[in-house]
Amino acid sequence: MSSGQTMLSAAFFVLVTVAVLNANRMMIDSASSYYELVAVEQGTGAAGALLQEILTKKFDSQADYSHYQMPWEFDSPASLGPGAAAKAYINPWPDVSPFKSIKGINGNFYDDVDDYNGYERTVNTSDIKGYHLKVSVYYVTKGAPNTPYWTESYFKRVDVTIDHPVYLTRKITVSGMASY
Repeated sequence: MSSGQTMLSAAFFVLVTVAVLNANRMMIDSASSYYELVAVEQGTGAAGALLQEILTKKFDSQADYSHYQMPWEFDSPASLGPGAAAKAYINPWPDVSPFKSIKGINGNFYDDVDDYNGYERTVNTSDIKGYHLKVSVYYVTKGAPNTPYWTESYFKRVDVTIDHPVYLTRKITVSGMASY
């Protein structure tokens, strides 16, 4: 073999190596994009299920639907969230369904929308495990539904934020509004 043939063979191997590395990178990028899409779909599904669960609860622990109430009769913005007994009533381990996050069926715990303020949960799906859900509940006004309001009102906004350390490149927030 002459030196010309050796150089051509070496150049050929370099080209084949570069082609294989580029093909490998394309496959990894494709798989990464696929898993991110799956994570977005499943994550928003879990967040939506939790939001739906929250919005089926009554508006406020002080809400009395037998007569009209003024906003200052509701829980203050500083007291939104569960009591100490309710916090102890959350399952500490992940579950496949976000609906099984609260132990048993007890009407005294997590019975109104703002009890979920600060609530956190790890959710596993059939494909991806380890989604982290966090809930934020705050008063808003009809004129500014995206801005927290400093006092009681007839509207509470519920934000469920979901993230995953591997498959989601940014947090996703699913929101809803409860009204009296």
